[in-house]
Amino acid sequence: MVMRKILFKTLRLIVILLIAAVVFYAGIVVGFAVIGNGKASEVLKPAIWQNFFSLFK
Repeated sequence: MVMRKILFKTLRLIVILLIAAVVFYAGIVVGFAVIGNGKASEVLKPAIWQNFFSLFK
């Protein structure tokens, strides 16, 4: 019974993290491609993120 609770909580945590990752990716795609008029395929390129973080230095 205890093992079942641990398994359930672990699976729930994994599902929550996966959903959070999907929502995060969807958010950056919408922000970059739809609002920012960029290409959705470029959203994960390192050059884009280096440019983004250089704006805050």
